This record gives sequence, C-alpha cells and structure tokens, in this order.
Amino acid sequence: MKRNLIRILSVTVGILLLTVIVLGLSGRSWAASQVGRAIGSTSESRGGNISNRAIETLSDPSAHSWTKERMLAAQPYPLEILPNEPAVRLELAKPNGAPVIIPGSPPEVGQRTTTFSEETLAFSQATVTGYNYPPPFARYQNFDSYQVYPYSTVGVLFFKQAGVLYYCSAASIGNNGIWTAGHCIHQGDGELDSEGNVLDYGTWSTDVVFAPAYQNGIAPFGVWSVFELWITPEWFTSQDLRYDMGGVVLFDNPGKLSQLVGSLGFAYNMDHSLHWMNIAYPVAPPFDGSTQQICAGSFAYADTSMPDPSPVAMGCDMTGGSSGGPWILKFGGSAGSQNLLNGHNSYRYGSHPKELYSPYFDSAAKSLWNDLTGTTN
Repeated sequence: MKRNLIRILSVTVGILLLTVIVLGLSGRSWAASQVGRAIGSTSESRGGNISNRAIETLSDPSAHSWTKERMLAAQPYPLEILPNEPAVRLELAKPNGAPVIIPGSPPEVGQRTTTFSEETLAFSQATVTGYNYPPPFARYQNFDSYQVYPYSTVGVLFFKQAGVLYYCSAASIGNNGIWTAGHCIHQGDGELDSEGNVLDYGTWSTDVVFAPAYQNGIAPFGVWSVFELWITPEWFTSQDLRYDMGGVVLFDNPGKLSQLVGSLGFAYNMDHSLHWMNIAYPVAPPFDGSTQQICAGSFAYADTSMPDPSPVAMGCDMTGGSSGGPWILKFGGSAGSQNLLNGHNSYRYGSHPKELYSPYFDSAAKSLWNDLTGTTN
C-alpha cells in the first residue's frame, strides 16, 4: 500500500546548546567509536521481519563517530503528515487474539525508580471513552530526574538516512533491544519476492546510535552503537502506516542496556482502557529537542481510512523529532505490570495538529518485539 506522504521539513538551526556529551559511565567511550554502518548485502528476512545487520567501520574513513558537532547538526526526522481527513471509529476493532502483558524490568544498578505525584497518577489512570477531534490531552515537560525509571528507558536515536543526519525518539524494551518508528529505520522503498527474499534493499538508516535519558546535550548513560536493525516487511516494501514499526539491537557496552536503564514492558491485543503517557523529544517549534516532553491522553479513535488493524489516535501536539516516542500504558513508578509499551508516534494529519497516531499493537508488533529482544516465544 503505497502512500504519497507529505513530510514537513523541520530544520532548527542554532537552538541546541550542547555543553557536554557524556559517552559512558566511568569513562567508557568506545561505543561511539564503533558505530556500525548497515549495508544492503547483509539484509535478510527471518520470521517475516527484515534485518540489516550493522558492521564495524573503524577502518572506513567515511564513517565518523557521533561527536558533539554531528549531534548538533542532526535534524529532527519529520513526522509523517497525511494531507486528507481521517475516517474514524470511536472504538477499537476486535483484537486478533487475547490481550497479553509482558512485564518490563527496572534497572539492575541501584534503586533508580521514582515516586509519582497524585496528579501524574491521575493522568495515567483516566477513563477511556473515545473522543471527537480535538481529543483531550495534557502536555508538560519532564522535570523529574531522567535517570530514574521509567524515564531512563527513553532517549534519542541518532542516525543518517540518504546522507542526512537525523534523530528520532526511542525506548529500551529489554536486553539490548530499542523500539522506534519504522520510518526512522528505513524509507520503505525496499522490495521482496513472493517468498519474502530481499530483491531491493532500499534505503536503510546508517551510523545509528542510541543515547538513553538524553537531556540538554548530556547522555548520562553513554551513547550506544548498533549491531542490527529490524523492520516490518509491510513498511519495508510499501510504507504501510499500520506497520510503521522498527527498532535496533545494540552492542553490549560491556553489559546490556536494560541492566543499566531498565526496560519497558510490552502490551498487545489490548481491547479497552487505553490511556497512555507519550514521552518523546520534539524539536520543531515550540520545542527545542533538548528535553523529554510528555503527553497524557486516552484512546480517541481508530483511523479507518486504513483496514484493520487500523492505527489508533491520541491527543498530542508534539512535533518533528518525536517519531518513535513510546506510548506507555499503565504508567507508574515500578516495572512489572506497569510501564508497558503499547504504541509510538508514527504520523498525523495536517488538518489535525493536536493528535498523533500509532500502529495498533497486535501479533505483528509482538513478532518484531521478539526479534529485537531475542525472545523465541
């Protein structure tokens, strides 16, 4: 399903004042010097999803580590903007299976979890009814410590695509797996044969690194290089927004990222009570990309301009750079049955600037989660 998407080119010059980039705890900076560059000859399709494994490019003079200057030059990846009006349904379609919740994990280093205010907890436990446009939401800047769970799981994904330096938002989901929007990983211009073999590799993102808990130019848990990229076949071949899901697998540095920052849990086939806290790093005005912004909102409606599994909408006015930011279900101060990844920022309609859409998380999302986290069931 090819879609002619109108993208907003959002280039912000001179607004990020990077004062320091911390490349790792205890002076560990080797990860940034081992940035992998994904190449077409390593693309493969396994279990339906498509992988492009990165290789080390220490000897390649065209590959450079993500220095402060490169991060400053990176542009926010534009949100996908659709030109027409959405067709909507104020209820979810019947899931293709029973609802499933997979617990996340807190950091293993120290007791870095936070206690939320009554106001924040009220935001995260609102009743879901479905809304007409504009759906209600509350948006605020995170003034808590970014180094406490679950904020510590969310960060910035820096990469190059078609020669341009970009960044998106992303989140830790277990082991060394990172979840983001599919368009942050691949342009959706690949080709498969009838058996799922890669015929045309298309345009993969390259030189990809992840900076968790990024704030005002500081990466307190280091900048982590990427071992492997993953994308759904529907996005890889046809920019199908119902499957605009992707992610990366990181190198150990030397341990796993989730041990250091924790990981979000995962929820799919959910059929009711969808209220999310959407955390991301928008940079297009009025934002500057240096801080986590949070939208608290409920399920508004399904976008029935696309067949089931139709994407879902929530109220939020975040801009470019927020692509891939996680929608967190059952937001709270601990792991387990709370803090469940259940969506992410994918696209919006130009006529509806106060809402964002995510793919609906069903078994296809779970399949990608398996590949990113190394899970076999």
